Amino acid sequence: MRNRHGDLIGLSGAPRDVTEKKRLVKMKGLADTDALTGLANRRMFNEAIAEEFARARRAESALSLLLIDVDHFKAYNDTYGHLEGDNCLRMIGEVLRSIAKRPCDLAARFGGEELAILLPGTDRDGALRLAKMLRSALHRRAIPHSESSKAIVTVSIGVANISDRFATPSELVAATDQALYTAKKHGRDRVEAAADQARAA
Repeated sequence: MRNRHGDLIGLSGAPRDVTEKKRLVKMKGLADTDALTGLANRRMFNEAIAEEFARARRAESALSLLLIDVDHFKAYNDTYGHLEGDNCLRMIGEVLRSIAKRPCDLAARFGGEELAILLPGTDRDGALRLAKMLRSALHRRAIPHSESSKAIVTVSIGVANISDRFATPSELVAATDQALYTAKKHGRDRVEAAADQARAA
């Protein structure tokens, strides 16, 4: 059956193409979401950083990236079990969403116990402030972790922002990952910026 505009309609009278579009949008949303944490998945992150990197280059605007690693997560899983490990990642995902509030910010599961926040229009200082807020928010959440010297779940965070020395999104990711490695090397539960930027404890 068709309505007066020629649209196919179901028994409810709603155009079928609208229903189909809603279904496809919902399916795409599920395809872009990490099932465990509810954050964007790695594929969505890769698409977003490519788009935002190109936009930042064109507009000569700021773009920052945070990479977050859960400290001693293997020990957490070994102590509490993988189900509790999954629950821990869900809670950390909630903290990320509470920090990355702007519509343009993207919180994502980067892989395993590594998470990411992409921050368009945010300079280095803004990214460092947000990283410290994230670390403090997780401290307040106080998820117990008996195998950590802090007795709670903590994270190490690497920060980098777009600059002339990054020709591709992968170079920005690599610099952020190196900053994360430095944070872990210097004792974990801390924030580190990329090598040529200010370091934050």
